Amino acid sequence: RERERETYSLCNPLSGAEIRSVCTEAGMYAIRARRKVATEKDFLDAINKVIKGFAKFSSTAKYMTYN
Repeated sequence: RERERETYSLCNPLSGAEIRSVCTEAGMYAIRARRKVATEKDFLDAINKVIKGFAKFSSTAKYMTYN
């Protein structure tokens, strides 16, 4: 139960499309490891990957000044 809350708190600021991306990435991690089921580690790795990608393309003021 506690782990579910931790995972939820990581996904809380994400939109529906981003959550879908997390699920897809977790599935890809499982496929690469030749597993049929995604593990919690797959989901955590996927969250980190999606959040890093989101931060890279964020339209914050700092980002806008360099473009």
